[in-house]
Amino acid sequence: MGTVNIQLNYFGFSMKPEDIEGIFSGDGQPHELNRSMLDSFFGVPTKNLPRDYVERYVELSPPEMYQPVVPHDEKLLNRLFEPLKSAKRCYCLGEYLATIELCAHVGEMLAILAWNMTSIKYNGNPTDDKFEASVLSSKFEKLGQERRIKILEGFKLLSEAQKNEFMNLKNIRIKYFHLWSGDFSEMKSDSCRCFKIITDLIKDILQIGINNPEIPTLCVGTHRV
Repeated sequence: MGTVNIQLNYFGFSMKPEDIEGIFSGDGQPHELNRSMLDSFFGVPTKNLPRDYVERYVELSPPEMYQPVVPHDEKLLNRLFEPLKSAKRCYCLGEYLATIELCAHVGEMLAILAWNMTSIKYNGNPTDDKFEASVLSSKFEKLGQERRIKILEGFKLLSEAQKNEFMNLKNIRIKYFHLWSGDFSEMKSDSCRCFKIITDLIKDILQIGINNPEIPTLCVGTHRV
């Protein structure tokens, strides 16, 4: 069995609104640990940050969105996890448009990864570059996101719920970056929704987790590494 390096709490840790006061008051050992983890996430001492930055961090850090580990793989970090971490930081800073754009970017990378990581056959033959050129008219990664989603659905690589979430993410981005008539009044809530959508999709599709608490083995999808 192969091994893979992992990073703990790459997207920060789960935090509740009632924890905020302790972060800034400096009382107690648990708050000291939380503050040091926030320092690592933001890259600057939390004590120097406005309180509303931490309040928005809490909005994107409920227990159900907590992801304790990610693989320390250069491609995964560069294409998925670092942009998603940047999206969360941008939300904390109130840069909601940047959050939407980064989450949509991660959605495109995730769709490509879902295609690449799955063994697919067409008429009994494995798909390859020739198949993509002749049947899809282009390499999968060069297609538009809506076409990618339809192909993934057609090959049953996405559930109906996952397809809908990919489309919701895409449509939110279109509203803010492609339509002059787009309504910007819900920018904050839309950016929060985008982050939740892509976080849930990553969990559903990659299924990253610890296989055995006594023998820590990282699982990515159906593959143990």
